[in-house]
Amino acid sequence: MKQEVLDFFKLSDDPFRLTPDLDFYFPSRSHTQILDILKYFFESNEAFAVVVGEVGCGKTMLIRMLLENIPENFETAVLISPILQPKELILAILYDLGVKTDSELNLDVLLRQFQDYLIQLSQNRKKLAIIIDEAQDLPNETLEQLRLLSNIETTKNKLMQILLVGQPELNNKLSSYTMRQLRQRISIYESLDQLSKQEALHYILFRLSKVQKGDLSFTNVALKTIAKSSLGIPRLINTICSRSLFIAYSLNTNRINFAIVKEALQSLNIKLRFGF
Repeated sequence: MKQEVLDFFKLSDDPFRLTPDLDFYFPSRSHTQILDILKYFFESNEAFAVVVGEVGCGKTMLIRMLLENIPENFETAVLISPILQPKELILAILYDLGVKTDSELNLDVLLRQFQDYLIQLSQNRKKLAIIIDEAQDLPNETLEQLRLLSNIETTKNKLMQILLVGQPELNNKLSSYTMRQLRQRISIYESLDQLSKQEALHYILFRLSKVQKGDLSFTNVALKTIAKSSLGIPRLINTICSRSLFIAYSLNTNRINFAIVKEALQSLNIKLRFGF
């Protein structure tokens, strides 16, 4: 959002930024429930967990909040948008962990390096958490490589645990016959829901409460229209609110009403939905 718009509304920051800033984390029912489940997962000795959610529902924000709360005995490797072949996957994990390696090495040598790292962690009474965002983009052979990695364990403990986070297409990929062995190792399978209409209202007000909102206000009808038309998807809520603020700025008003929201929806090509 442009600084002149922020200044007009006397906002100290952009309340509807699209970047996953933890200062703006909203504890929805679904986010809170899944975070609790994932905390349990990383305190257990299971191999795989999966979280799926529609585009814009806050999966990356969920990962960032999880990283703030993961048990202290874990080192973490976080991969984003990983359209990676098996060798590239191992390299990406090692690089993220700060392990010195060489991209010219073959896969077998890289796997030995990775196993040595896990053994060293185990000797220090630590484990590895591998968290992969946009996991629906992983090739099947890379998912199979992850399954094979999960075989690395001591007689008592898993040395690593893997969380796959992705869009609903990940469901289709994991449901295929070729993924049946991996599927059997998934102990947690959760779906991140959109916000309810009431949560969407609270979400907007919560974001505004994080900044100095001056005289900026939304009418109840405007708030309900955004909540309904966004389908409870946080990214869409942010986008609609940002566009509404820009339109209000251009009209020299600090009151967001139904007409402004309607214009914002039209400019974004988002269907106007009624009924709350």
